[in-house]
Amino acid sequence: MQSLKLFLYGKNTNGVRIFFSHARQVDHKLKKPKRTQKNPKEEFAALLVNIGLPEGFAGALADAEDHASRGWLEDNSQTLSQLLGRNTTPLSKSISEALQ
Repeated sequence: MQSLKLFLYGKNTNGVRIFFSHARQVDHKLKKPKRTQKNPKEEFAALLVNIGLPEGFAGALADAEDHASRGWLEDNSQTLSQLLGRNTTPLSKSISEALQ
């Protein structure tokens, strides 16, 4: 999970960065409920700069994460399923399987 911290957004009380929308599911699956809060994109950008990303790139990633958290990447066109030749796996199912 260490390598995923860079790309995930939100923070639970033990410091693990996760997508805010899936935080409750992760905590429930781990049977360790935690209070989860969404971090402002400025904080996320500062974290990325702190770990060595250039400021402009960190800002772009933080902005993309902010937009993604508001549903800008949602797509019900089934294009990815058609390209893969199979149904896609919901992120919630992938999280559950990864934490087993």
